[in-house]
Amino acid sequence: MLNDNPLVSVVITSYNRANLIEVAIQSVLAQDYSNLEIIISDNCSTDNTYEVMEKYLSNPKIRYYKNEQNIGMIPNYKIATEQRTKGDYITYVSSDDYLINTSFISQAVNIINAHKNVLIVFGKNQTFIEEKNKLIDDRTHYLFNEEFMSGKDVFIRFAKTKALGWGAAFIKKSELISLHIFSSKSTSLDYEANLLLMLKGNIGFIKEPTYVWRIHNNQVSQLKTANDVINNYSYILNPYSYALSNSLFTQKKLDTWKNDLFHLEAQYITLQFLPVNKIEYEKLIKYFKTNHPIAYKKLKGNIKWKILLLLYGKPKFTLKFLKFLSKSHYNNLKSILLRASFSK
Repeated sequence: MLNDNPLVSVVITSYNRANLIEVAIQSVLAQDYSNLEIIISDNCSTDNTYEVMEKYLSNPKIRYYKNEQNIGMIPNYKIATEQRTKGDYITYVSSDDYLINTSFISQAVNIINAHKNVLIVFGKNQTFIEEKNKLIDDRTHYLFNEEFMSGKDVFIRFAKTKALGWGAAFIKKSELISLHIFSSKSTSLDYEANLLLMLKGNIGFIKEPTYVWRIHNNQVSQLKTANDVINNYSYILNPYSYALSNSLFTQKKLDTWKNDLFHLEAQYITLQFLPVNKIEYEKLIKYFKTNHPIAYKKLKGNIKWKILLLLYGKPKFTLKFLKFLSKSHYNNLKSILLRASFSK
């Protein structure tokens, strides 16, 4: 029997976000759904996060935990999810992001109660680029035309978007924990978990913009070397292997799915690595050429990729021209170079 009012856990993981975390907390407290808990898992912050939190400690919906030492991002997610939450469903809000749909949780519960075997409900994402003070809409809006879809259909469509992470993802917690996802080598374990759940159940969609992902200069990429990136590709290979071993699709269809995703990934590493680390970039291109030749061949024939090679191959020389030719590429390249210098 369905529970019309399940306990929902909202997890906010944080490290040194005293200047931003309050926006995240207030956005969750603004939810019109009453039966929720807010778990704040502070990864041993060294700033004034605790002072910011003090005024919230008396709120019965909020539980604040501070790790005795910084245990890393993924272990922090793991301990928050598996040991600190009590809810039947779980959703994550990063401490530098926030919710903008006050009915997100109540809408998600209604969708789960209205449809069979829904394991995830997604709300639309928006991206806030702090430097430009600009909001950009999610590029997966076409997925939100229906309230309910087969998980396998969404799985196949993911290869064209790569954009359904844990922002505004409302997940059945027992199913998530059963995946043992926090043991994955992937730092994109949100993608990996969601893909595996798509293969096991169905998906709901909330049409309203729900979650804002904030891009700012203090973000540091988790993927710093070619080996980091290659290990991260388990988010593709593990769901692929699961689907193949369970005969959920034909091998031809799964191979197309995999190669489409690797083609997207190859374009991404051109943007992220070529301007700042050509040695690691060449290692990654060699990996694609050796291990995923079909995706590499598709990449070689991609005109957009060839243009990116020209633009991003000599970033400092290119910046002054991009400022007049393409503002979007100028801002993107400038942001990549700034984050790279910040992380050194």
